[in-house]
Amino acid sequence: MGLRLRRGGVGAGWLAGAALTVVGCASPGPPKAPTLHLPALVTDLTASRVGDAVTLHFTVPSQTTDKLAVRDGQLTGEFCREVEHQVCVAVPSSKVTVATQGANGARNEVHWADALPAPLDSGAPRLLGYRVEFFNALGRTAGWSAEAFTVAGAAPAKVEGLTVEGSRLGVVVAWQPEAVSESQGGEVLIERTDLKVTAAPAKAAAAKPAVKTRTKTEPMRVARKKPELALSRPGHAAEKAMVWMGTRQSGEGQPDRVLDTTAVPETPYDYSALRRVTVALGGHEMEMRSEPTAVVEFTLREVYPPRVPTGLRAVGYFENESATEGVPGKYAVDLVWEPVDEAGAVVPLAGYNVDRQRVDAAGAAEGARERLNVAPVREPSFHDATAQPGVSYKYSVTAVDAKGNESAADVVVLRE
Repeated sequence: MGLRLRRGGVGAGWLAGAALTVVGCASPGPPKAPTLHLPALVTDLTASRVGDAVTLHFTVPSQTTDKLAVRDGQLTGEFCREVEHQVCVAVPSSKVTVATQGANGARNEVHWADALPAPLDSGAPRLLGYRVEFFNALGRTAGWSAEAFTVAGAAPAKVEGLTVEGSRLGVVVAWQPEAVSESQGGEVLIERTDLKVTAAPAKAAAAKPAVKTRTKTEPMRVARKKPELALSRPGHAAEKAMVWMGTRQSGEGQPDRVLDTTAVPETPYDYSALRRVTVALGGHEMEMRSEPTAVVEFTLREVYPPRVPTGLRAVGYFENESATEGVPGKYAVDLVWEPVDEAGAVVPLAGYNVDRQRVDAAGAAEGARERLNVAPVREPSFHDATAQPGVSYKYSVTAVDAKGNESAADVVVLRE
């Protein structure tokens, strides 16, 4: 019995060891192929046409097709150009080496420019496609990216004669109209850049001057029949913020103009303009833009006077009879005029000033002009209780805003 127990123990140990031997020798599977370090394909390529050049925007691959980090932190790439669904032909001069990361450590977003050769910058609109590819250190590539489309052909005419000036309602932007129909000439876009001055820290003020920064405004849309601005967002995050100001013909030889009512007084801005044409080709809706105009810097000042009041009338009369029988009551003059509409003005209307001056029978001034109100009159009327009967007066009324800007006067003469 003891012998059988000893054999059984040995047999169990042998089986356990055999089991451990089997597990330890399990196959790890087929070996993985070595990585080729091929840069991953670009997936966010866009193409935009401005003037006679196309700008390609995309993010440089930072990984390989095997999800590994790109060696050396830089890649060499190029782009190809395809006209109307023909073969995409690589542009040799486009080959360039770029970093996979930007200065802030994020993935590097780049813009590559392609100056269109003749005849791609002239003639009727045609579909134009682009692809980009990147190479590893051995010159191998995973292939071209998906295609991004834009337009070949003649670019829209450049906007001419851009002027910027202020008014009591905002900034007036004007330009010479294009001598073509609106469908051919496209739309005019106005770009407004906010130039904010940031003061340097007090301790460094002597060594470092104030720093001027540029902040793009939100894009705005101007209705064709009403010179007002309303906010809207651009279609692509990389686009500049544009102010869409639909061209309105204001008469032969006269400039088109729109009113920027969102400009903040005493804030410097840069204004520029370009023309945009939208084209549908091959199932794609795209746009072409002209070269922008030179920048015009402008600051809206709060110095523009209100409109001139109109329709001033004066009526002299005796009030209720006095307590003494047969003696007329107190003499007075009532003045009324049309109210000034200053809705939307840069500086709100404070009211009106009323002046009075004696005149002779011929209407010539006698004596000094005197102001009858202490504070601006809010309503378009005034009661002059100090007028003298039998005296001729010249009355004038002006509109004044909250900054003290005063309009020209509307005048009436009351003869007695």
